[in-house]
Amino acid sequence: PPSSFLIVTPPPILLENLLPIDALFEIVHATHKRVLWSSRLSSGSAVPIHTVTLDQPLMLLINANYCRTSDGLLFHQPDLNDHPKKSKSNGVNDVQELETATVILSDTVGQRLRLKVENLEGGGGQRHLIVYCPFWIVNTSQYSFRIREEGCIHLPAGTVTAQKDGSREMPNGKKSLMDSGRRIDEHAPNMPSMNSKVTQSLSSSTEVYDVPKAS
Repeated sequence: PPSSFLIVTPPPILLENLLPIDALFEIVHATHKRVLWSSRLSSGSAVPIHTVTLDQPLMLLINANYCRTSDGLLFHQPDLNDHPKKSKSNGVNDVQELETATVILSDTVGQRLRLKVENLEGGGGQRHLIVYCPFWIVNTSQYSFRIREEGCIHLPAGTVTAQKDGSREMPNGKKSLMDSGRRIDEHAPNMPSMNSKVTQSLSSSTEVYDVPKAS
């Protein structure tokens, strides 16, 4: 009887944005600091990336308009010894979770937001990156309030106070983090900003928060 075969060719990288907002994502060569791929992903979307190969160290950068990474997340290191991948079933669709890493985003006044990046490796060596935030609170009430993680003195990125306003879009927020040949860690300036009291972001593993009363 004739034999049938199924050939699966997954993309080297699949990037999924599970944040409730659109964001600019960049994949950078970790050694040369060169942008290899860049795109703005809408909330809930996933994109296959075929133009980046896995024979080089790769780093992920995130720009969420009002906050962005100052240091990239190293999510892939090539096997320099070129050893064959060991797998029990050798299935290209088999998935192994390498790690769930934390990436820090900073706003214009230095307030920080912690996002999670789930890093999955398929049986063929391909990567599936899932970017998400454990908690994201949207204020649709008529009152303004601030949210703070229990035991933490700092407010999350994007918070507006009488002294600081972290809601303003980052300088060159629509452009690449690697524009003008700058180093990645040079993109966290302290600048004044505008007011926004609609959305408050939070990336905390705790479920208890200090919520001051609205004045």
